[in-house]
Amino acid sequence: MYFLAFRMNVPITVSTKWKAEIDPELKQKLISNEVKFRKHPGIRDVKCVAMPVRLQNAFANMWKKYSPKDVLNKSKELIQHLGSRKMPVEQAEIDVKANEFNSYLNDERGDINSLAPAEREIEAKKRKDLVADMLRHNIYNWNHIEYDAYKSMLYLLGRLAVNYAVLYRVFSEITKEVPDYKVKTLLDFGSGLGTTMWAVNELWEKSLGECYNVDISNEMNELAQLLLQGGNEGKKMMLKKVYFRQYLPATNVVKFNLVVSAFSLLELPSIQTRLKTIHSLWLKTEDFLVLVEDGNMAGYEAIMEARDFILHLQEKSTDPEDIGHVFAPCQHDLSCPRLSDGTSTPCNFEVNYNPVRLRNTITMANHRFSYVIFRKGQRGTTDKKWPRIVRPVVLRGKHVICRTCTHDGRLTEITSTKTKHGTEVYRCARASKWGDLLPFDKLELKSQEEIALEQNAENEAS
Repeated sequence: MYFLAFRMNVPITVSTKWKAEIDPELKQKLISNEVKFRKHPGIRDVKCVAMPVRLQNAFANMWKKYSPKDVLNKSKELIQHLGSRKMPVEQAEIDVKANEFNSYLNDERGDINSLAPAEREIEAKKRKDLVADMLRHNIYNWNHIEYDAYKSMLYLLGRLAVNYAVLYRVFSEITKEVPDYKVKTLLDFGSGLGTTMWAVNELWEKSLGECYNVDISNEMNELAQLLLQGGNEGKKMMLKKVYFRQYLPATNVVKFNLVVSAFSLLELPSIQTRLKTIHSLWLKTEDFLVLVEDGNMAGYEAIMEARDFILHLQEKSTDPEDIGHVFAPCQHDLSCPRLSDGTSTPCNFEVNYNPVRLRNTITMANHRFSYVIFRKGQRGTTDKKWPRIVRPVVLRGKHVICRTCTHDGRLTEITSTKTKHGTEVYRCARASKWGDLLPFDKLELKSQEEIALEQNAENEAS
């Protein structure tokens, strides 16, 4: 269920007849080998993410002391349930369905008003039960998950490494694009295990000051604190100025450099609650707002709903605090073209990570996620407009296929060859992966004259 303010059909361009330009200074560095192609400035891949040693040790200590015997299988069940969750169905949609089912029963069983009063009462109860049964079979039954001590431990086992890896990868977008940026204050909504502050501390340890964690579950907050204590109750927390609360601050006066909501939007019961929360987080943001969900359709829908809502504020609001733009993964503030490409698939990305080590011998796993990063203020006129690779790169013998999202809101399939596009363009494309940016300052379709000249040259060569 999307916020529809920015919906429109966006064309998809698939062509090999294009030309690209690399910044002359970067091109010279690539030629001189000062910059390696595998490390060109558009690279966003973080290889395989491992949790900090202190976090690994804290988990190991907690696992030894607190884990019940049946936790492995139960943890898998919980994680599978989380992966299958959908957006809560709105009451208005339930009412519409109920009316449809009532109309169907009237057609099948006759008008209830034609019955005698005693029969009408009996029939009304039957139909009410039938409609309720139809709704159960046709409407997604969303339920809030209560994270008690036991369920929080299940979540710890199944999601600690995953959440940390995804957040580390997403925050790396900021460190690579704005290397001098420093996070001093952090607000994490739906903080859960505290993986957000662990990832932020790993990337901005020298500057990070206050960490304000908000989670409705006291048991989850206690677990997050225990991780900071190395898994040993009573010990001093490894990070200073860490606070745990159950609710967001009521005021928007105090701002936080970095505001995050990760894997939490699907836990909110309605579109009204979600949008109210998103607006509150945006008003508490000084620099960056980061929203992350799992990379399935439900997670993507939640991210798109929030993205459309905040961009819609730019049109409707006169409050300068509402002004901002999409920092990543999009290079534009237009509608997501994935919504209208006809594939019914999410815009998502993938991160490799080292899972927690228990009885298994798995050393690497991967997880897909959807995200959006907003930055306060207007988009800069000198901001990069590099295409984002939004699907796995296809490598062939003499050409590379990159499926990208461009700064004008188009899905563009770019096929690169050394002979047609030059060594630097070709090798940059070949060194890139899903989620990276192609460092092309100018990307445009060739004119018919250029295509004709190229074809003539190929014919003469053959």
